[in-house]
Amino acid sequence: MTQDIYILSMTLGHNATAAISKNAEIIATASEERFTRVKNVYGYPKEAIAYCLKEAHIPSSRLDLVVLASRITPPLLQTEDGFKEASPEHVIQKNWFSTLSKIRKKLKKVKIVDTALYNMAAPIFAKKTHLQRVALLSHVLNVDKSKIISSEHHLTHAYAGIFSSDILYASKGKKLLVITVDGEGDMLSATVGIFDKETDTYKRIASSGYAESLGHFYSAITAYLGMKMLEHEYKVMGLAPYSFSRQAEELYKEFRKYIWIDDELCIRTAVHSHEFEPLLEKICKRVRFDYVAAAAQRIVEVLLVELVKKSIVKTGIHSIILSGGVFMNVKANYEIIKLPEVEKIFIMPSSGDESLPIGSCYYGMQITNKELLKTIKPITNLYYGPSFTNKEIEAAIKKSEFAYRFRGKEINQEIARLLAKGQVVARYAGRMEFGARALGNRSILADASREEVLEEINRMIKMRDFWMPFAPSILAEHAYRYIKHPELLNKINPFFMTVTFESTPLAQKDLKAAIHPADKTLRPQFVTKEMNPEYYDLLREYAKKTGRYGLLNTSFNIHGEPIVCTPEDALYTLRNSGLKYAAIGQYMVFKR
Repeated sequence: MTQDIYILSMTLGHNATAAISKNAEIIATASEERFTRVKNVYGYPKEAIAYCLKEAHIPSSRLDLVVLASRITPPLLQTEDGFKEASPEHVIQKNWFSTLSKIRKKLKKVKIVDTALYNMAAPIFAKKTHLQRVALLSHVLNVDKSKIISSEHHLTHAYAGIFSSDILYASKGKKLLVITVDGEGDMLSATVGIFDKETDTYKRIASSGYAESLGHFYSAITAYLGMKMLEHEYKVMGLAPYSFSRQAEELYKEFRKYIWIDDELCIRTAVHSHEFEPLLEKICKRVRFDYVAAAAQRIVEVLLVELVKKSIVKTGIHSIILSGGVFMNVKANYEIIKLPEVEKIFIMPSSGDESLPIGSCYYGMQITNKELLKTIKPITNLYYGPSFTNKEIEAAIKKSEFAYRFRGKEINQEIARLLAKGQVVARYAGRMEFGARALGNRSILADASREEVLEEINRMIKMRDFWMPFAPSILAEHAYRYIKHPELLNKINPFFMTVTFESTPLAQKDLKAAIHPADKTLRPQFVTKEMNPEYYDLLREYAKKTGRYGLLNTSFNIHGEPIVCTPEDALYTLRNSGLKYAAIGQYMVFKR
């Protein structure tokens, strides 16, 4: 009997995350923010790694391979006593970017094109810091240096999408078209490649440099509008549908002068990506904020559609994998799946850098034993985080000031009863979801037919910007009731909130609080019994009581904080919000 192969992977950049695989299966992954309670925390994912090793039931010394997801990442600092500990505080992110910024400023002074020196300096710096990181990780994890490798950023995005996809072996053709687009990673911002299913080989046919980045453009828009880059891009997307005026149209046309897709499948820009912000100050002056958002969203949609169409024409491949942070833009994704040229499509769930460790695990499988790639099964759910027993949950509740009742297997009936009466209920159950979307196990739920629930939830806990929509969880077999063009579901796995759909009149009645108020679209999670039996059962119970087949679903967290992880996190959120009820495991917890 062959020995099991364990691969640990991690990303050390923003939203530090770890994942672990056993043979050909991802068995655990989580972002460090869920444990530190600091949103999008940078650095070494110490707690996430500890969780992954605990879930695998192995010591770190048992690891066969450690993969760093990206080759150019910020360096880690030594402690005063050497390498005895590594923590997020040891990341010198600011120093990293300030160093590169200084290089670029010097280049301007001597009238040399900045990209050239940046391209030379970054890999040299990366090699030095990689050796330092290997030394640190070898010490901290008790793993031989020879077992620590890195994977190239966009290749890792590609692997994450390819081997997670349900179309890897289901699509008709022998090849898959793979497109990655993000802000920047290992000197690139986008790639187009082909995966050969017969040989399990990937070949890149086009790439766009970091200096020409659609992701950076959208982030620059985010900053220009006074929001936080690398975090609030979704707010721009949510704002965009409220206005597309003549002025927005003119601004869109102006944007098109500065960014486009060429015939070689590359993103091109008239200025360096890092110069977008001063450019926007110039061309967006005196343009209303919602017009800016609308124009920015439109150009992202147009360019991504163009990239996909041109890639299909060039390759003749109609089954597509999309990965990378720009494909978190669910409205652009909808424009893509509508294309008649697209036969099958898989969009990597939570496709930002938090998904890189999943891709790195698959990359590691190829390194350790390529035969493992042939036994990989597609991702069917994203419940890869920690879970807690009734005993652990009860112990936490007893230490709190809250009243509670043990409901056992009747907890779903209790939740459904409260929701049908118009109450808002937080649900904490099973393993925590991976990624940016709440998928029922760490969710706040409400009757989506009540428009007033929007104000109630925002007042209670979320404090979201007034223009931001919520999303619904819907019983999968009733999808046709709520979305126009349900035939599109034949193209895509719709279970992970990766795309919006146009709503039906019934959806605008049953799910009005979970639909975008401006364009009447919805970003649904379609729930099957196979994916999440307990959550599916809850939706069925609610449907029996109300005749409605979906619920408003938003993440269980206080505004600005990560989604809750532990029972203590859930109780903290209940304590510090206007929530009255929280179903934690099989316990209904409520304020006295």
